[in-house]
Amino acid sequence: MGRRRWISRVASALVAAALAASVAPAGATTAAPARNAQGASGIATFRYTQEDTGTIEPGATIEELGSFALVGDFAGDDSPVGNLDDIFWFTGGPGIDTLVRTEGDRTTTVVSTHRVNGHYSPIVGSFAGDDGKDDIFWYAPGPAPDYLWDFEGDGTFTERRYQVNGTYDPVVMEVTADGGSDIIWYAPGTRPDAWWDFDASGHFADRPVRIDGHYRPVVGTFRSNAPGRAYDNIIWYAPGPATDWWWEFSTTQYWSRPLRIDGDYTPIAGDFTGDDYEDVLWYGIGGLPDHLWDIGPYRQWEDVPVNVGGVYTPFVGTFFDEDGPRVDDIVWYGHGPVPDHLWDHHPGGGRTSMPITLDGFSDPGIGRFAIVDDAGTPRTGLDLLDRNP
Repeated sequence: MGRRRWISRVASALVAAALAASVAPAGATTAAPARNAQGASGIATFRYTQEDTGTIEPGATIEELGSFALVGDFAGDDSPVGNLDDIFWFTGGPGIDTLVRTEGDRTTTVVSTHRVNGHYSPIVGSFAGDDGKDDIFWYAPGPAPDYLWDFEGDGTFTERRYQVNGTYDPVVMEVTADGGSDIIWYAPGTRPDAWWDFDASGHFADRPVRIDGHYRPVVGTFRSNAPGRAYDNIIWYAPGPATDWWWEFSTTQYWSRPLRIDGDYTPIAGDFTGDDYEDVLWYGIGGLPDHLWDIGPYRQWEDVPVNVGGVYTPFVGTFFDEDGPRVDDIVWYGHGPVPDHLWDHHPGGGRTSMPITLDGFSDPGIGRFAIVDDAGTPRTGLDLLDRNP
């Protein structure tokens, strides 16, 4: 559950960015502005990993105009290769929204229609306990009411109303033993912040936190808190010379220690060495030097120089290694004529860089879907939903 939710958070953040770029009716609430917002219309191409050739191949294409892809396991299904993800196509307004569920038999999809009917910054996570399913928190920045859709697994859900009542940059994480997701409502600057610690019923304890500052939070399972259980940590990264912070959680509390990173980076979290500790690749856009924190036990890491060399938008997913240790890979999307690349990371360190071709996308989704390729052969382990605007 942990990795899938982490990937879903990335997708949700990009959906929020795209919604911010769209034109909303007067008085409506939209997401906070962010980069990589290109609009919603286009054709989605499913792509699956071809293990024997080491390439990503195009699969089926679908036309889904005016919608954004929210990726999560809303059905809570199971299959021989593990849980499969689903897609909630969100229109970002009064239109009809669609949930496409992939079943555990790997080939069946079930479509159900819904109506969100509003402008929200959606957040994907398991907010109603460790029940094997993801939920959607419909966050409306400002004073408007917010809602949680607690999915039941059959396309239906229980709706719960909340009142966040403010404008925040929400940070989703798993930090307690209940197995569910929590939300830190981060207000950049000196405005009050909050930590909603959800329980299995969808209720939450509002725990005090104080952040103060302007950060790019980096969430990952950077260390294991107990045997067989890994919780998320947060690196509060402040671009430039300001002090950065490492937060570690223990049940209902957290402690912090200062860090010194320096520089303006795009941080990318993932387990790039296959040791069960997530690492951080500090990507210096363009010609700035890049380096990898290969994080191990006891909050220690090795600082490894890497060279990306170019301006890209990175996306993380496990594209290979289905039969071995889980190792995260990176797709470097070059925008327009800039070549795209895939870094296939290997257990123990090292990687293979291979060229791939993406047609351009506005709201990519990364997950494990049940699809068929152009020859009609079922494929699982699909990791990229490519959107051509």
